[in-house]
This record gives sequence, C-alpha cells and structure tokens, in this order.
Amino acid sequence: MTSPLVRIGDLELNQDLDLQRKTWTVQRIGWGGMALIVVAALAGVFGSGPLTRTEVTDNPQTFRLLYDRFGHYEGELVLQLMLSPETTMSNRVTVEIDRTYWTSHAVEHITPEPLISSIGIDGFLYTPVYV
Repeated sequence: MTSPLVRIGDLELNQDLDLQRKTWTVQRIGWGGMALIVVAALAGVFGSGPLTRTEVTDNPQTFRLLYDRFGHYEGELVLQLMLSPETTMSNRVTVEIDRTYWTSHAVEHITPEPLISSIGIDGFLYTPVYV
C-alpha cells in the first residue's frame, strides 16, 4: 500500500509519519545496544579492562583470592590465592578445590606444586609448600 502524496510548497512527497517514527525508535534502540557493547568492551567483558579482575578477602585478612570476573571461551582463568605470612608461619594450610569446580574447568597446573595432594569428600585438597 502506498502512502498518499502530500503537497508541501512545490513538492509532492510520499510520506508515512507512523512508519518514520517506528524506524527512528528502532534506530535509537540499535544505537543504545551498540553503546552498551562498546561500554562492556571498555570495561573488560570481552578482554582485559578495569572490571576484568576481582578479589575476595576474609575478615581477619588471612587470605586473599584474586580471580577473573568474566570467563572467555577456551581462555585461561587464573585463580591467585595469597596467604598472610602469619597464617603460613603458624599453621599448615590446606586448600580445597570443590569437585564441581574441578570437573567443570580444565585445571592445568597449580603453582607452586603442593606438598601434599589428596581427595576429600567434596573436592581435592592441596597443602602448599611455603618458602
């Protein structure tokens, strides 16, 4: 169906203002989506950026766990566990990696090599060597 010709001055125009408004709305939604993708890329969702890494610390601050907030397909995820010197001098610490996490991720290596490795009820236990 063709829209009626509208005469503006010496011009005869084919116009459909409802269709034009809908087109503008779709364009603005598209611009918003593209802006969100650019902001997410700058923040580190698709690579490295300020939101890429995060950390968890316990209350007495005996340990700190740094990890990547976003995983990437076939990308490397690094978990970095830092223990306070007081903890490692006074106690032998054993770290447990949950069985579900272990089976859903391909753990390639643990650095430094643990002094003792064993299997627990809910996961894998590692006692690191302290230098």
